[in-house]
Amino acid sequence: MNQLTKDAIAKALTDLLQERPIEKITIKDITDRCGINRQTFYYHFSDIYDLMEWTLDKELRKALGTREISPTDWKEYVRKIFAVMRSRKRGLLNAYDEKNHLYYEVFLKKEIQPVVRQLVSECPEAEEVSEEKKTFIEEVYTRILLSFFLEWIDEGMQDETQVQLEDYFTLVDGSMNSALLRFKNAEK
Repeated sequence: MNQLTKDAIAKALTDLLQERPIEKITIKDITDRCGINRQTFYYHFSDIYDLMEWTLDKELRKALGTREISPTDWKEYVRKIFAVMRSRKRGLLNAYDEKNHLYYEVFLKKEIQPVVRQLVSECPEAEEVSEEKKTFIEEVYTRILLSFFLEWIDEGMQDETQVQLEDYFTLVDGSMNSALLRFKNAEK
């Protein structure tokens, strides 16, 4: 029953976000839409932003599956994140406000960083580089991809080709091993 209630609350928010921006949605709007009382809402979520985070995470998990990414399909995983977000464009843009900018950044970093971390760890040169330097490299490559996502959202989520995603993939393929090698040599 709890999961059904949470799903109904999430659907109500998702539907409302198709109609108007998040700052114009109230808890009452959500509870009226799904036929529950305020107490039930607050039993499951602390506020609308908590609900939004749970909803987006659930939708991405459903669309993307696990975060276990092989070296050959990490690009497809990143493309899927774009596709899932693009398919929910109107709702995501309506949920994107000044308060949510930071939320989107944290949320996307949580999705991207494990992929980058795995890529770094699978490079042969990574074995001989300190954890501190590997973490630095992960952070840099994560931030680059994260900035592509955030700029894309800021600019209205146009066609993904505008994001230069393929250029990012080329950059990673050509430079991560090289960066690790340079750090390995510098640490000797």
